[in-house]
Parts: sequence; structure tokens; C-alpha cells
Amino acid sequence: MEKLGLNQQLLENRGVLVPLLKGLKTSVLVPISIRMGDTHIRTDARIALRANTSGLLEPIIYPVRKAPNFKESFFGHYFTKEDQRHLTTTGNMGRVVDLIHPVTNEVIPSLISIDRLTREFFSYRTENIRIPQTIGGIQLSKEQEEILKSGRVLFLENILSRRGNLFNASLQFNAEKGYVEFLFNKELKESKLNNLFQKNSTFKPPFDIPKIFRGKLLENWQYEKLKAGEIVYINGLTNKKGNQYQGYISYDKNNGKFEFSFKNPNKKEQQEAKKISGISKGRKL
Repeated sequence: MEKLGLNQQLLENRGVLVPLLKGLKTSVLVPISIRMGDTHIRTDARIALRANTSGLLEPIIYPVRKAPNFKESFFGHYFTKEDQRHLTTTGNMGRVVDLIHPVTNEVIPSLISIDRLTREFFSYRTENIRIPQTIGGIQLSKEQEEILKSGRVLFLENILSRRGNLFNASLQFNAEKGYVEFLFNKELKESKLNNLFQKNSTFKPPFDIPKIFRGKLLENWQYEKLKAGEIVYINGLTNKKGNQYQGYISYDKNNGKFEFSFKNPNKKEQQEAKKISGISKGRKL
């Protein structure tokens, strides 16, 4: 570790020493320095400890990359534009693909995620995926378990937090972490903001529109229309029984919430307008 410019005190100060000794990868980036002849390289990286063939622990380095490399194949998989959009938005590709083992040529159905800190790709065999039967007090159905195993996003309502509060969230299996994670809109801390606005009514909530609605990643054109205050058609939504449905959504920027309707609200307004225009205004004298 000293060859990387690391010591026990630095690791303790960053809170990564205990996780490292447990065999985990650091949850934060740590500064490392590497000497290669006359060259001195300084960079940030995540690190882990692994036993070598002699049984001694040695560091494994996961350096930060400037950007994900979508041009080259990842174990035989070439990323589509949709793959790239999902990985750069949620960190997870959202579907099962066949990867090829570089030595044995074994075909391995896997999920792919990106390390949000280092921008490196990671895969996870679908045969090793384990989905908890209960999440936040909600018993998952077989259909919901299959949604998560297939890498898709699952939207759950009335999840019970550790503090006893109910909340809604989208969930997805993360191949880099190896477990199901919550997908929150990082810019929107609704509960904290609401408390602030109630105390001071002069503040206006700086709500950003979430890019995920009920587990469905919004297309760019849908997102732009919502930002413009328009109503957007959306399909590919999945209910608790695993059935597909569709509808129309709008976004209320005042309270930071989506409005959903199975029918286009604009059509109702048009019909009402037609009814009003068709009412007799009386005879002219």
C-alpha cells in the first residue's frame, strides 16, 4: 500500500480501512501515486484487497476513467444507443445480454452496470442474482422478482423506511454493487424541501423533473415536453401484476409531482369546448 502512497492513517481518516479489511471495495475515491521509472502518476481510484496465489493481500486498483468506453465491446457485447442512455442516466443497462468469457468462450447471460465513481463497466451473472422477498415491508410477487432479475426498473409505492415513513421509489439491480438499489432523483429531496417551504412560504420549490416515472426511463423528447409544461403520452409501464399499461403524464412544478391519467386530459378540454360552443345563445332580435 505504501507504493501507492497510502497508509493506515489516511485510510482510517477516509473511513475505508474497515471495509477494505472485510474484502470490500472502497465506497469513495482515494488519492494514489504510482512511480513507473522516472514517471510519477497521481490519480484517484477505488481500491480493494485480494489474496494472491501466496495467500498475501495485495491492492486491486480501479482508477477513474475520463468517460465510459462505449466504442469497444465489453466481453463481446457492443453497446446500443439505448444501452448508453440507460448506463449514463441510471448507471444500469436494464436488460440481460450474453457475454463471452475471454478464456473459455462460455456464453454468460449477465446484467451490466457502470461504476458511477470510476466510469468502469461491471457485469453480474444472472444465475447468481438473489432478490429479497420483502423490500421495505412489501412482499414482492413472482412477477416483480422477475422484473428485477431481468434488470428492469420496478416502481413500488408505500415503502416503509427505517424511520417508519412511507415513500415511493424505483428499484433496479445494480451489477457493480451486486444488489437491488433505490433509484432516487438526486436533485429532488422532496421531504426536506417541503419542510423548508412550509416554514417560509416566500420560497418556491426548485423541483427538477425526475427522469424516471413508475420505473420507466423517460425519452429525451418526453422530458423536454414535460419541462415545457406539456402533457406527454407514455407506454411500457408495468403494474404490480406484471401487466403493461399506458397513459398520459404531466408534471406539476409547484408541488414536484407527476399527474397521471389513462385518458388524454386535452381531449376532455376539447370536448367541453365543443359542447359550450354548441349551446344556443338565443334568437337574435
